[in-house]
Amino acid sequence: MYDYTIHQWCLIFFIYSIMGWIWECLYVSARQKKWINRGFMHGPFLPIYGVGAVLLLKVAGPFGLDWWKIYLIGMISCTVMEFVTGLLMESFFQVRYWNYSHEPLNIKGHVCLGVSMTWGAVAIFLNAFIHRPVEKLIFNMSDALIETSVELLIIVFVIDITLSFIR
Repeated sequence: MYDYTIHQWCLIFFIYSIMGWIWECLYVSARQKKWINRGFMHGPFLPIYGVGAVLLLKVAGPFGLDWWKIYLIGMISCTVMEFVTGLLMESFFQVRYWNYSHEPLNIKGHVCLGVSMTWGAVAIFLNAFIHRPVEKLIFNMSDALIETSVELLIIVFVIDITLSFIR
């Protein structure tokens, strides 16, 4: 089980929000053969990845190395998060950043079985491989550096999300 301070959890959120933005932009840009900013914000944040990582670490952490349980809880929790996020993004911004309507077994195009199954695999991959170096990085930082970093990131994030809501 992951046991972090509130500042460490916040830093984890920001690290994965930025990593998610990088992944999405590179993936979509490569497919479109031109630069695409996949975020709804101006800066390099995709909060769904930060929330998703924190959620996966929180709900899957107690299962240790029980990969089937991690897979199922990751699949279910991320599918619910993706569905709710899709509805909220459509409601607040009148945009759909993803649409699975053409996929089998989808619900309102916001989620589908194939992607849900992928979320289970992501939960395993995150817990087994991705998070270990992130955790090591955080544990090698002083508390003062973590707190200062989080405070600065919160300021930038709040400014960015505010500007994004009023665009």
